[in-house]
Amino acid sequence: DTRAEVCDLTVGIYRDESGAIPMMEAVRKADMELAQTRPDKGYVGPLGDQEYVQAIKNLALPGGFHGHTVEGAHTPGGSSALRLALDVIKMARPDARVWVSDPGYTNHAPTAIAAGLELCYYPFFDARSGASRKKEFIALLSTLGENDVIVFHGCCHNPTGLKITNDEWQQIAMLAKLQKFFPLLDTAYQGLGEGVVADAYGANCLLQKVDELALTYSCSKNFGLYSDRVGAVLFAGRDGGAVKKAQAQIAPAARPTYWVPPNNGAQIVKKILGSDELKALWENELTAMRNRINSIRAALLESLKQVSGSDCYDFLAQQSGMFSMFPATEAQMTQLREDYAIYGLPDGRLNVSGMKMSK
Repeated sequence: DTRAEVCDLTVGIYRDESGAIPMMEAVRKADMELAQTRPDKGYVGPLGDQEYVQAIKNLALPGGFHGHTVEGAHTPGGSSALRLALDVIKMARPDARVWVSDPGYTNHAPTAIAAGLELCYYPFFDARSGASRKKEFIALLSTLGENDVIVFHGCCHNPTGLKITNDEWQQIAMLAKLQKFFPLLDTAYQGLGEGVVADAYGANCLLQKVDELALTYSCSKNFGLYSDRVGAVLFAGRDGGAVKKAQAQIAPAARPTYWVPPNNGAQIVKKILGSDELKALWENELTAMRNRINSIRAALLESLKQVSGSDCYDFLAQQSGMFSMFPATEAQMTQLREDYAIYGLPDGRLNVSGMKMSK
């Protein structure tokens, strides 16, 4: 599309005001330091760099481990982390049902199917009205049991942006304890919702209540390391022996697919999180990204109110992170593309960070 006004809101990549994909200064500095000091480019083994994994544990679970043993592996991004988690669950519970949100991240359903697990959907959001369906979701959780695996978005739900409030996390954690279903948190946007610590509230809340859970992590968005493919899979449990057994199954599960993970991006993340100076710089940059997204969302809501003369877009105020889902038909999304050079997905999902404040 050669039109000057073209606006790409499709792919889940953070863009700055110029439309570029920025490289964080903390990442650039860490990468340059590593280029000068890294001893080699050798393999890291199927479980990856365990110092990096420890850094991700502390980042993803800043409230502590609450008496759990937490072990895991360094993976090529968050998608392979999810596949490994489900592969291990399949070994332990072959008849488990995996519940993903409706609507949800496009990779969740096919990954559960590929792992050979029964796929189910839980209600979360009505895309045509912009209304939350979380009451129905929480009611459903009260009917589930030990054979059910619930995939939660750790924060910043993709594609809707709809937040799970702290009170709702408390309800979910209590139900997980009572019903004994298995929580699997997919955390891909930590720091882009309300802050690094605040965005870990759900994980911390669950860990205080449940005996075991899994967490998958991606550094693509919050470190801007899209092409480096940096992620991790973690298993947490009060039975340390069981957690060690779960970790031991990761390597044979990984071997026939990618064998060992790429290491450069993980070294960058480890370098940043291990340096007070670089970590402070990274947190400041992440805050600037989050503030810009929030400003765009607020400005979008105000503009839509003025144009429509109604409050039908107030659902935007209840969202966080990079995405939003609009009550638009496929035909309307096609019209936006063809008549106005605005590219979104056919189901109405838009990458808010791809918008510009300037006219």
